[in-house]
Amino acid sequence: MRRITRIDRGADKESLGQRVRRSLFKQSTATSSDPYTGPSQLLAKEAEPKFERKEIRAPEDAEDYQPANNGKELEVIGGYEASWGEELDAQYPYKLFFPEEKIESSAKATAALHRALVEVFALRQAGRPLSEISQTQPGIDFTENVQINPSDSGAILQFLENGSLEQIIQSLAPPMAPSKKSKQKRKSRLAATSSIDETSEKTAPTESEEDVAADRSPIDPLHPEPTPKTDETVKKENPTESEEDIAADRSTVDPLKDSAEALVASWGNSWLQISLADPAIKFAVVKRTMQLTGQRIADHAINHSNTVEKLLQHLIAPPKPPTLNKALEEEQILSLPNVSVIGKRVTPIDKERNIGRLKVIRQEFKSRGLSQSQDSGWTGRQRNKEI
Repeated sequence: MRRITRIDRGADKESLGQRVRRSLFKQSTATSSDPYTGPSQLLAKEAEPKFERKEIRAPEDAEDYQPANNGKELEVIGGYEASWGEELDAQYPYKLFFPEEKIESSAKATAALHRALVEVFALRQAGRPLSEISQTQPGIDFTENVQINPSDSGAILQFLENGSLEQIIQSLAPPMAPSKKSKQKRKSRLAATSSIDETSEKTAPTESEEDVAADRSPIDPLHPEPTPKTDETVKKENPTESEEDIAADRSTVDPLKDSAEALVASWGNSWLQISLADPAIKFAVVKRTMQLTGQRIADHAINHSNTVEKLLQHLIAPPKPPTLNKALEEEQILSLPNVSVIGKRVTPIDKERNIGRLKVIRQEFKSRGLSQSQDSGWTGRQRNKEI
């Protein structure tokens, strides 16, 4: 008998999807792999090593162990005392850019703006960088006798009396850093002075030293000179300089304010028209002004300040309007014929009563029969209010 083997020809046939794929991608032979998924560009993730877990016996507690209830006996490491922060603060002390006291007076603020303006243009005239304007703390003012006026190039400085450009430049010069040699000399001097024993106290004088001092004294201990009596009937003469200083200290009048106002008046108003269109000059003037006055100037005020006058308007706050209490204290207001002080709020009824028209209004209410139906101040009937 012959063995008949069945051949499955359907396995060699292509499916519909394979034929469509081969016709679209022009493949010679159909493959069962997906053409859309290629080799990945990501690194293959390494398999994590598997560790065997072993049981470890826990250590036994020490027999002499005692838990602490507080931290008194613990070792202290570091801390505030003798730390590197103290040495750093002593070597580089912190300096405030703004002064502790803010200038509120308009005359003093104007003088500070004038000083900042003169110093900035002095640096520009000397060819120095404008960044030096605020590197030093404000000291003696050398700009009081300097007149500054607007010009085509910006401003012109006119020095009066003893003023000079060199004084202003020297006052604005940044402090020089000490060299290594000067630091070494200073350390050697400190080491030499510290070697002297200053802790030893001076011993009390002996009896012989006291006797010698008594012999040299011109005062006779047996016959002391009597103290002279003061004559209270004598008229007091002109006060001395010390008495005048004490009286000036006790006075409530501020002499600096008067001098600042006189100084500002001597400069005139021409310097207020100096242009601040140059951003470098404007920034230097604003920075120095804030350092002198302690007032912060807002950014929008700086942007809109094209002249010194506009910057001064933002720097000086307008005076507050007087309150009613202060206005009543003035006798001139109370003496006016058209001013009257009333202890309560003035209503329309009070105004009609003062004119003399309230009686006519109430009579009209009665004639129309409305006085009985309405309870108000116009009709003369007030509603009883429960308290």
